[in-house]
Amino acid sequence: MYRINVLSTGKYNNVVLGPRYCLFKRTAKRLVNEFSEFGCSLRVSKFIRCSDDVFCWSGGEVEDDVVESLLDI
Repeated sequence: MYRINVLSTGKYNNVVLGPRYCLFKRTAKRLVNEFSEFGCSLRVSKFIRCSDDVFCWSGGEVEDDVVESLLDI
């Protein structure tokens, strides 16, 4: 699962701020590309597994890796 947090309203101020959640990498990639075309500032986090039944949102360098891997595909 991916969380795409929109931090700016884009070049035409027509995007609502806040998080969007995607279950699949393909959907997250499409959404990141669309918001990038609008000139929005984004923060992407991935829901990762810490141990057997403990999950959390990624932070720090992992976020940059997620965004770069989504844009590279």
